[in-house]
Amino acid sequence: MGQRVAELSLFWQRRHDDALATLAGLVLIGRPVTVRHVLAAIEVLREHTDAGALRLARMLEARLVDRTDEKAPWYVEALPEDVTIRNKKKRYGCAYFIEQTTKLPCRNVGKFLVPGARGTFCALHAHRTASRVARKRKPKT
Repeated sequence: MGQRVAELSLFWQRRHDDALATLAGLVLIGRPVTVRHVLAAIEVLREHTDAGALRLARMLEARLVDRTDEKAPWYVEALPEDVTIRNKKKRYGCAYFIEQTTKLPCRNVGKFLVPGARGTFCALHAHRTASRVARKRKPKT
């Protein structure tokens, strides 16, 4: 997220403590923005009837979609809410190994941080890594 998103979020906020203000504050101070923050900001923007607010909502939604595979896009809504979106200025490769024995890495751009796992992941492998971390954290009965 960038400076322009923060400015537009501040412009369209309804109260000083709504989701748009929180999103703008996180961007301005350089803190990580999670999927939960973006989804909450989109909900607030959809309450507006103005075309500019809806345009910002569509722009934020487009940032949550992985464009590496146009045939079957993977949407982020299914990701857990604590998954963090990495800064778009830096480009990292996906840290997921497709083949475990040969350590063949994924070639997609990684832009999601999964808590409990090292590295950045593309949207597809962020889903898989988040479910793997959740299985490991689940207490055995």
